[in-house]
Amino acid sequence: MHTTNKFGKKSRNVKIIAEIGINHNGDISLARSLIDKSIEAGVDSIKFQYRNLERCYGLKINEIGDEILRTEITRSYIPPGDLIELTKYAKKNDLEVGISFFSIEDSFDFGGDISLFDFYKIPSPLFQNINLIEFFLQTGKEVYISTGAQNERDIEKVLGSLSRTNWTIFHCISNYPTELFNSKLGYLTYLRDKWSRDVGYSSHDNRWEACVAAIALGAKYIERHITLDKNMNGLDHTTSSTPDEMALLVDFAKYSSLMLSGDSDRIPNQGELMNLQNLGRSYHYASNLKVGHKVKIQDLCFISPATGLGESEIKEFLGRELLEPVYANEPMVSSNFILCPALNKEYVESSNHHKITLPARFHDLQSLRNRLPLEGIELHLSFNELFSEIDYSIFSTAETYSIHLPDYISSTELINPFSPDSMVRDLSLEIIAKAKKLASYLYGLTGKSVPIVASLSVVNETKDIFYLNCKELTVKSSDVESFLCMQILPPFAWYFGGSIPINVFSDKSGWEKIAELDIPITLDLSHLMMSCKFFNHNLTEAVNLLLPHTRHIHLSLAEGYDGEGKGFKNCSELELSVLKLLLKQRYMKVIEVWQGHLNKFAGFHEAIVDLSDIIK
Repeated sequence: MHTTNKFGKKSRNVKIIAEIGINHNGDISLARSLIDKSIEAGVDSIKFQYRNLERCYGLKINEIGDEILRTEITRSYIPPGDLIELTKYAKKNDLEVGISFFSIEDSFDFGGDISLFDFYKIPSPLFQNINLIEFFLQTGKEVYISTGAQNERDIEKVLGSLSRTNWTIFHCISNYPTELFNSKLGYLTYLRDKWSRDVGYSSHDNRWEACVAAIALGAKYIERHITLDKNMNGLDHTTSSTPDEMALLVDFAKYSSLMLSGDSDRIPNQGELMNLQNLGRSYHYASNLKVGHKVKIQDLCFISPATGLGESEIKEFLGRELLEPVYANEPMVSSNFILCPALNKEYVESSNHHKITLPARFHDLQSLRNRLPLEGIELHLSFNELFSEIDYSIFSTAETYSIHLPDYISSTELINPFSPDSMVRDLSLEIIAKAKKLASYLYGLTGKSVPIVASLSVVNETKDIFYLNCKELTVKSSDVESFLCMQILPPFAWYFGGSIPINVFSDKSGWEKIAELDIPITLDLSHLMMSCKFFNHNLTEAVNLLLPHTRHIHLSLAEGYDGEGKGFKNCSELELSVLKLLLKQRYMKVIEVWQGHLNKFAGFHEAIVDLSDIIK
């Protein structure tokens, strides 16, 4: 089973073709290795070349260049039968396979049936062979036509004469290697505009990064040779990319449409909002103040984090009386001055009946109870809190609890109980053990089993091994008192202030693995919606696939693929149908709207009301 860095080929709009060509050196085992490395790099397609040696050259060769080329072509020959087997192997591993033929007759060597191939490539030296192009066009398969060494008059003549439309033009410079100053990448936009169709780039550049510039200029196809070693004996190796370079190119292609987007009103992403809060500043109280105090600017300090009122908001509240006591270093928020209505009893009863709960930190717990007295609480814990002395007196026999493990084990390491680094592994397992100790106490207090939510995202070996390890961990870490369930993850996680791609528990292949192994999960709706948006998956189908393995639910919506924690106002029909389905489930449902805990839990209050109205 191959592992890849692919996010799903349908989610990208640039196709990467790994040209194997003659880099297999006539060695079938080397050719298979190049296919394997292409799969691991995450390319969409591979391509072979085929020349019949008897029809390739005449008997007399007088030019030194011809003699060198014939020697290399002869040395790198693989017969049709072996190419067919290699093609079947690649296609079985989800690769498209194309081939370049140098004559119509060469294609007859494959038994008269070349339908196994997904596309055909016309090499630059054969560009003016209209009969060859038309022969492959009539198959109905896509034909890529390379323009290396051609002048504009001939390009216009050939392309203008073609009878069918199943072709794509490839810009190409026939230098081996092509220096950066010779790439003439602007011709891509010229071709695209002139012929009103997608264009590709056949790269022989000595630097693979030239392909990134080609993508930025609109290339929808990138063809580049792949090699295991640039120093290997052979003509094309020096102008090829290693598997690692090819994987980097795939990454650029994968994110190209997102990188080049943004021609619209500026909307900050979720990570920016988090950094804005953590790095920004807002007004906080400089000292303890009593009810009725009229707040002056001298009572305040402007410090991080930005969880209170900012510069543009403060003027409205200066000089107004406090309706509640405030304390030094607390953020100044509007609810200090505006009477917040209590949560209607009807909403409390509806929420408790449907097992709707709220997240809380230890220090927020009593304030949350006073403001929004629901029966369920999910304890969101930091690694410092788990390694500190816990005050067990803050818990209540009347409540139901779940525990969310921290994403981090330190300021520099993500939780990873499968890490080859013994320090990371042991610390991660110790955090899980401490969470289970807390869960054991809560079970004894309430008599109710405690879900423990884990967000595991670090893959050290293969994804197959990762999922097996997750399944084993859930079994070992679950008993009558508590049970471990893996959280569905988004396509990107906002770890360490940045955006980190996630490729487990975040796409259809991962969800199918959950179903196959029956891994107990926390179905996070917001994460699931973002993944469905990014990978173009059907949300309803994803929910139906995951529900049989769901033991716990996180509820919020999403905007796009990186707008996490959206509330429940103005829901679409699809969002309403999914919410109603999840609200019927017997498991705890934790409201996770973005910043719901700020301003005296105003966001949570609103979410409870909106969900209760949906239930009605």
